[in-house]
Amino acid sequence: MYHTCMNVTAIKYYKMSADKGFVYAQYSLGFCFFQGKGVPEDTAMAVKYYRLAAEQGHAVSQQFLQQFYEGITDETGVKEGLGGVQQDSSRDDELDPEEMFSQAESYFSGSG
Repeated sequence: MYHTCMNVTAIKYYKMSADKGFVYAQYSLGFCFFQGKGVPEDTAMAVKYYRLAAEQGHAVSQQFLQQFYEGITDETGVKEGLGGVQQDSSRDDELDPEEMFSQAESYFSGSG
């Protein structure tokens, strides 16, 4: 549920929510960057968002970072970040992080 990131609009809302501190969006965005799902594969960005989630106590993100720094998780190289994902709605900035995450989930499932 928390790492469904194939839709560009979903990525936009994950990023907005993650940047406002919503832990599940931070984890999801880290996953997307690490796997190259919906965004270019970017290990540095994946680590950034996993670290933000881990600092809030997100156990899976903490485990990923531990494995990454121990060399268990392969590093695949650093590429460009979000690229062309842009905000296109004036109401978007008014959403709280959980609403943004919910919006991302609805866009991914096709109901947004």
